Amino acid sequence: MELDEALAALRREVRPLYGEKSIVDVAEDVRRIFIGGEPRLLKLASASRVVVLVIDSLGLNLLARGYLRSLAGEADSVSWVTSVAPSTTASALASLFTGEPPARHGVLGYRMFVKELGAVIRTLSFSPAVGGVNEGLREAGVEVRLNRAPTIFESLTPMGVKCYCFTSHADSTYTAQVARGARLVEARGLSELLHLSLTAIRRGTRTLVYAYWAALDRASHEYGPFSRPVRYLLAGLERTLLEFLRDLRRVRGSTLIVLADHGQVSVRGGERINLYEVPGLLDALLIPPFGEARFTYLKAADPEALEARCHEALERHAQLLKLEEYAPLLGAEREDEIDRLGKVASHVLVARGRAMLIYPYRGEELSSELKGHHGGLTGHEMLVPLLIFESKAS
Repeated sequence: MELDEALAALRREVRPLYGEKSIVDVAEDVRRIFIGGEPRLLKLASASRVVVLVIDSLGLNLLARGYLRSLAGEADSVSWVTSVAPSTTASALASLFTGEPPARHGVLGYRMFVKELGAVIRTLSFSPAVGGVNEGLREAGVEVRLNRAPTIFESLTPMGVKCYCFTSHADSTYTAQVARGARLVEARGLSELLHLSLTAIRRGTRTLVYAYWAALDRASHEYGPFSRPVRYLLAGLERTLLEFLRDLRRVRGSTLIVLADHGQVSVRGGERINLYEVPGLLDALLIPPFGEARFTYLKAADPEALEARCHEALERHAQLLKLEEYAPLLGAEREDEIDRLGKVASHVLVARGRAMLIYPYRGEELSSELKGHHGGLTGHEMLVPLLIFESKAS
């Protein structure tokens, strides 16, 4: 699928292209750049200093609308890759930091059922799904292994590569686990993020920087991915990145890779389904629904009853996938990987169109008026740009 075909696929279902063109493959290529392997996607002239800028929610759909046109015009390569399933930050960032799909690193979504705790937690804030404060589980002395996979940084640091992760969430349990082996530094805003990145690559000859920017995701959720606030934000982002690019290209052997963890689909006017009120649904489950509003995990007590309830009440709003159908979406190939997924979820509901499937762990979720969302399998959520900029310095 070439770029034009990818743009045409925005409204269709797009499945992760693991092993071909996914953010997992980008991460593995970054590793290959430093260990001397042959990258499959990142065809670079030379690179010893790499900055991977992850712009949360920068979907290919935004480039299709004409945003960041000047920036794309400066790129040495403009392409696309798929996100992972679910197309959500918790799972996707873990894949970008490990080079593994969700079935292998184990971060299954925004909310996860943790068997050791017998409870559903919010992954990014490491807190109970019901109540609690950010890092509440850490404050209570709870230790849970969120990420099961080795990170890129853990494999490169012993080889003399200086690895950094600049983010506004440097002190979180989630970041500490998915970015093990990197030096974690708090970055307050885009300008500081880029300043830290440039300083790092100037100081080291073999340096890898992962820089994460979350502001676009927040604006897209609140106002919608094609809203005026998003347009204003992208205009400022483009001007700043063009300035940054001029400085970066003066650093010999430097490369900037710009991509996203996922995109967003407009859910303005879409139906919001309260799963708590679906007749018989909760009676057919062993644990409450968890995951995303557009990719919801279910653990059946009675599979036949669950499938019947979903067919009767939710067929118009969501596609119900059994374990053998949803496991490949998370990159599960081996029998043990599929079995591990089956222990926490027997089925997945994937939202159709603009629908959102809400199980209200907190009361305000029912009154939420988010205009943009992600987690599902539409091209808007799954397709992200891949922009590569190489140094002109000799």
